[in-house]
Amino acid sequence: MILVKIPKYYHFSCYIESKNIGREFLFLFLKSIFLLNGISKNIPLYVSNKPNIFNGEAKISLSSIFDKYSTRIKVSDHTQHNIRRISSLINRIAMELSNKQTTLYFEFKIRYSYDDGSTKRYCWSDIYILSTHYLADDIINLKISHIRGLRRISIEEFFDTFLNTLMNTLQLHGISPKNILIVK
Repeated sequence: MILVKIPKYYHFSCYIESKNIGREFLFLFLKSIFLLNGISKNIPLYVSNKPNIFNGEAKISLSSIFDKYSTRIKVSDHTQHNIRRISSLINRIAMELSNKQTTLYFEFKIRYSYDDGSTKRYCWSDIYILSTHYLADDIINLKISHIRGLRRISIEEFFDTFLNTLMNTLQLHGISPKNILIVK
């Protein structure tokens, strides 16, 4: 068992409340967390000892999932391609999270790369911990903590990316984004 340092302080916190969605909301919420895996975004990168600004890429990957006892569920790239495994993993996590005493932590790593003309180079990555706590039937407490890196992508930008993914997931399942209330 690998011990993970659970953050004591959070840099961002909000409550996400759903109206008239029911138990499906928790499943769609978790599915949108998994859909963050592999999202990439073009950003300008400042690199030490280089006078130029490079056109860089930030790629989000879900590293691991763990609970307060540091029990890890390792997320591999292969689960991204196997829809049935993802659904069963989401169902297992939803059952665990629906126990109101459980807080789950999702560790995301954002890797930065740029092309300097000859090769693809990598920069120091950021690590964020997304904490989820299921409070009531339709309320989830979401907290984000920055663990390591230079914050090339801010916490607010990371949250907005998650929120866009959540809204797209809800719309794909025929649920209006008007049914979601975000309390910061």
